[in-house]
Amino acid sequence: MSVREADDAVLPTTMPAILRLGKSAGLTKVNLGVDFRKNDGPPGKKGANSVVVGATQRFFEGFESGGFSRWTSAQTHAFGSRAASSYDPKKGYSLRIVDAGPDHPHVLRTEVRDGDTAVGSDERAELSAFGKEWDARKPGADELWYECDFRLGDPDWPTPRAWTIIMQWHQDHADGSPPLALSVHSDNTVYFEMEADGDIQEPIPVWTVRPGLWEHVVVHVKWSPKKDEGFVEAFVNGVQTVPRTFRQTMYTSDRRNFLKIGCYRRRSNTETVVVMHDNLRVSGPPAAPRS
Repeated sequence: MSVREADDAVLPTTMPAILRLGKSAGLTKVNLGVDFRKNDGPPGKKGANSVVVGATQRFFEGFESGGFSRWTSAQTHAFGSRAASSYDPKKGYSLRIVDAGPDHPHVLRTEVRDGDTAVGSDERAELSAFGKEWDARKPGADELWYECDFRLGDPDWPTPRAWTIIMQWHQDHADGSPPLALSVHSDNTVYFEMEADGDIQEPIPVWTVRPGLWEHVVVHVKWSPKKDEGFVEAFVNGVQTVPRTFRQTMYTSDRRNFLKIGCYRRRSNTETVVVMHDNLRVSGPPAAPRS
């Protein structure tokens, strides 16, 4: 049955699968009201499982292009830091685009092995969005939603000995740890880590790792160097796991934060780890009320 024949019959049940099916058939719309013409991703006010997100889409990455030209740099042990557009994901194991099943036919697969140091003394394989227009760049004004599908393990996931960052929002110029990161700890829980201006704040648990399974995560952030103005909240698979929590989310000396995805971990970790990312969407206000 063709997609057009299936338009009034049976469609995939997840939004990523619906979007890809429609685009592959050259459709601009299906009966669900999804418009495929403008990019690249869910047009939104609501993320998966009816979590409200921003209506103004700034960026969507589903890795269908087969390359990393929409990113600034790729950082790996084998190649150091190079322009992402010149990185070939078909070479090596660190940053690849793979088929992870019907709902995830194009995903970023990051693999870090013992000794994979890059850009410093710790181990990493990451894509950086430094300098992109969709960075957080208005302290006290930028309120953004970040949606992403994560899978930890392929399928096995070794419990880390120390922090293992799977997404971070890095400051533009100031030295030090990122003001916000999603990091797996030795209890196999993913935490918000926040260390703006070197002030190490109490980590906030976001979700418990389920090796080899996909999690749809929405992170909502108000970017600000002020502790009573910046905030974070999170939803995992449609359930709020972190209520709105006011924290400093930017360095006082910086004017922007940029996103990095992949895996960055302390060198004391020795087991090989695999992290997958898909359907990354960054959006801004306005937002519809939660249903």
